[in-house]
Amino acid sequence: MSSLREIADSALKLNSEQRASLASSLLASLPNSLECEDDGVIEAMIRDRELDAAPESGLSLTDLKNAISR
Repeated sequence: MSSLREIADSALKLNSEQRASLASSLLASLPNSLECEDDGVIEAMIRDRELDAAPESGLSLTDLKNAISR
């Protein structure tokens, strides 16, 4: 079995999109008893990582304003 250090080293060799996906999966796998008191913070962190990994998946401020005003 691989040590935690070996797994971490391997994970750090992944591209940013793969690391974000892995991080999201790992966070989602944690039991509910380990949830932060503010689940919104965790969700924001996950979305931030996903956006860093795939910036094209986000909306520009103009697109957001247009979507809201419809």
